[in-house]
Amino acid sequence: MIHFKRTALSLFLAIIMVFQYIPANALPASYSVNVTFDINRLLTKQSIVLYIDNKKTKTLEPDAKDLKLTLSQGRHTFKFCTEKDSDISDEFTLNISGDCKYKFTVSYTGLSVISKSRLLEGNRPTTSQSSSKKSSTYNRTVPRATPTPKPTRTPTPEKKEAMVWIPTHGGKKYHSRSGCSGMKNPQKVTISEAKRQGFTPCKKCN
Repeated sequence: MIHFKRTALSLFLAIIMVFQYIPANALPASYSVNVTFDINRLLTKQSIVLYIDNKKTKTLEPDAKDLKLTLSQGRHTFKFCTEKDSDISDEFTLNISGDCKYKFTVSYTGLSVISKSRLLEGNRPTTSQSSSKKSSTYNRTVPRATPTPKPTRTPTPEKKEAMVWIPTHGGKKYHSRSGCSGMKNPQKVTISEAKRQGFTPCKKCN
């Protein structure tokens, strides 16, 4: 038992000596962050809950005004959601690098939460905004208009020219039948070709 107490005491003294030699700048710095709230509720009295780095920090009543925080140096996420439904939310990230004062404006319409920050005092940090709103209004997909196909033009078939028979052994008439007028070995040509050669229609077969 005495040996155990001596071992525990030696370990405790060793830990104290180690912390004495850790430089001050090696420890994470903490800063004072003062927040003033502007809460706007439209058509609802539901409370808004503030989460900092996914930890529930405060329920914001309608008359919420000031909040004093102590945060370490670095990026911190501020999420605002409704008390009954955490999916209806909005959030932003602030990079804390010194003592500062902010004004947080939070609006809730019953369908969505909208939040924004404004630096009042201190160094201006980088800010990123993101939101997640649960509502059919925001999840509605607008269908794309289907383009109307252009009508394809059907080519008009060429009208086939009538064929006629012309005699090869005398005669100036063209015929619609090869055996008309007792022709022997007649030649088949188009009617335009027959006319070009000076033939006229036969009154018997035309």
